[in-house]
Amino acid sequence: MISEAIELPSLDLRGLKQLYVLRREEEVYDFLINDYFLFSFLSEAYDKINKYFEDSSKVFLEVVTDPEIEDEELLISIHTNLRPDEAFNRLSRLDKEWWLNTPTYARKKICIDLDFK
Repeated sequence: MISEAIELPSLDLRGLKQLYVLRREEEVYDFLINDYFLFSFLSEAYDKINKYFEDSSKVFLEVVTDPEIEDEELLISIHTNLRPDEAFNRLSRLDKEWWLNTPTYARKKICIDLDFK
């Protein structure tokens, strides 16, 4: 399936691997084949996360199933060594200042959360 993803011109899979640590790479690629419009949001999300969390984090990307709706989504996990209260404050600012203003169709496919070291 990875070879199919490489044929899609709007996806720069090498670039994605430079931004995120991919968990179960092939699942991520397969997901993006079906929802390739998300690639630009993933690039922007990484830039925003880097702005709010700076060098205190590593950013992971994986496909997960949302148990509430039994549908797959991309999970962006911000793996940080910040104190939990500081990390949650930064995530809240990221949500208010950027994420909640992105189109609903992107927010239905991507979840951003914290993961502590």
